[in-house]
Amino acid sequence: MSEAVQNVADVAQSGGPPKRTGRWIAVGVALLSLGAGIPFGLSRYDSWHEQRSKDFTRRCRKLRQAKDWETLAVVSDQWKSWDRTNATAILFRTEAAQGVGEFQVAADLLNAVPATSPKRVPALIERTTLLFGPLNQPLEGVRACQQILELEPRAFAVHQRLIYYYAITLQQEELLRQIYRSIELGSEPVEAYVYLMLADVLTFQNGFEVTNRWLAADISRETFLVARTIHLWKNMSLEASPSDETKEKLRLAEKLLRDYLEKYPENVAVLTFFANLALSNGEAEQVESLLLRFPSAGEKDARYWRFKGWLHAANDDPDKAESAYRESLRLFPFSWSVRHELADILRRKREFSQVAAMQELALRGKQLRQELIEIPDGRSASKSLLTKIRDYASQCGDDFIADSLTRRLLRLKD
Repeated sequence: MSEAVQNVADVAQSGGPPKRTGRWIAVGVALLSLGAGIPFGLSRYDSWHEQRSKDFTRRCRKLRQAKDWETLAVVSDQWKSWDRTNATAILFRTEAAQGVGEFQVAADLLNAVPATSPKRVPALIERTTLLFGPLNQPLEGVRACQQILELEPRAFAVHQRLIYYYAITLQQEELLRQIYRSIELGSEPVEAYVYLMLADVLTFQNGFEVTNRWLAADISRETFLVARTIHLWKNMSLEASPSDETKEKLRLAEKLLRDYLEKYPENVAVLTFFANLALSNGEAEQVESLLLRFPSAGEKDARYWRFKGWLHAANDDPDKAESAYRESLRLFPFSWSVRHELADILRRKREFSQVAAMQELALRGKQLRQELIEIPDGRSASKSLLTKIRDYASQCGDDFIADSLTRRLLRLKD
């Protein structure tokens, strides 16, 4: 009879288990001893692991302080090899790469910070600094920003970077969308309000240099070609007494833009540039021709409706002109020039009760715009200037902007 069968028989005969109590107690004690030993061993391992991490951290900090980038690279690589998921080790290795100008290596390392680490989002934001800066990969930078916002929709630095990018590349629709989105999330930079007020006339003193640098990464990129040339033309056109050299550059810039008008027939920035030029010269036929070339998406642009209103006014159709101007203000309520032109239409229609208020608001908008143009940059807007923006937005009927600025002003120091 086998031992197993004998055990069953013993149980049947005795009514209980076989008497091997001593043996099972011995096994139980052994198992308990083993179980008690695991936490103790783990505790010792954790302590050793923590101490080694501290040693690596201390060494890396000293090397960083000494700017010994090559040795920092070696030590942080050793740390990474020992603990592959340690975000701090990766970040020290990133600093070493940046220290010797290996920006692509640094960007790849920042992208390798584990998704589970709280340092993941800050690392990805730092990566966008490299993409827009020394790596000169702005389009990849935009994609990286959008990916970050999927992880952290309120990432302030990302909203700030995208707002600047869309502003300097003269992409008004994307700019307005990004500004309103950042304000909705309470993550808007101060300059968002400045760019908002100037969205239909934006230009930057360094616009040519920045877009020209980005263009070097992709010489055929339409967005950068157009923005670079418009910035160049606008900045030179501001000279009070242009030299013959400046006049020649203006002529060449305009010729380039005419070439782009044919090459990129639906580019709203180019269409808007020439429509503004034709409007200022009183060329109704040219304005009409350009309006016919606007893409269907361009009809969501307030400037399109401003040109349409001006054309109806030039064709002596005040009712259609008023309708177009009001649509322009619905899409972008901050244009003082549209309000000024609408006031003239209301005067022609003898609706005098509205003229004075419309003209007064237009004048206020013009004065505010002049103040905004004169500040060094959008980030330097003072509390008093932001208060003027808040009041103007309220008078223009944009309560969303007025309310958000009211909350923002409460947090600002005088």
